[in-house]
Amino acid sequence: MSFKHRLLVSMVPLAATLLLRLLGMTLRIRTVGDSSLLPNREKQGEAVIYVPWHSRLLLGVYMYRGLGINAMSSQSRDGEILARSIEWMGFSATRGSSSRGAVGAMKTLAALLEEGTDIIITPDGPKGPAMKAKMGAIHLAKLSGAKIVSCNWSCSRFKELKSWDRLRIPMPFSKCVMRFSEPVSVPSDCTKEEMQQKLEELQASMDRMVETEREDLE
Repeated sequence: MSFKHRLLVSMVPLAATLLLRLLGMTLRIRTVGDSSLLPNREKQGEAVIYVPWHSRLLLGVYMYRGLGINAMSSQSRDGEILARSIEWMGFSATRGSSSRGAVGAMKTLAALLEEGTDIIITPDGPKGPAMKAKMGAIHLAKLSGAKIVSCNWSCSRFKELKSWDRLRIPMPFSKCVMRFSEPVSVPSDCTKEEMQQKLEELQASMDRMVETEREDLE
């Protein structure tokens, strides 16, 4: 690891955490959906797989900081920075992606769900295409028996970066909405064709939530 990379890994997560905490204190946030599905310290029942788009991730990281939720990050250098950043916010991180370390990561995540730890997976990560769901969350739900809850975190004013995912950074004092879908189950005996259908249902659910962003923020 080069000196420059060590410096980035050391400094960027801390700076990002401080800025996100300060920003979050100014936001006006409300939630839409079944409150029993929301991650919180008192949530009862089985662990859940939360599925947001990569571009909408920041607001969720702020809202659910300190709850020990596990997020999957890639094994790239950028993934290492992301993993350390969310750890500063009170999450845990499992390293792996669809191309590297996928099998081991899935087994780790399934074990965490069995222990009662909620999981967040961005279905279009780590490199896109943006807002096109891949099969990772479906495989994990089948392996673990945990339910998938798709979610969308929108805000009235934001800065959109020129990254692959068009990451949205909420502007101070903006209005934000966190919307959650009804849970979806993937049976352990689900066939390949049925899994593809579940993926299409997940994509449709997440597309609908993006389409209602403006209405939610009114």
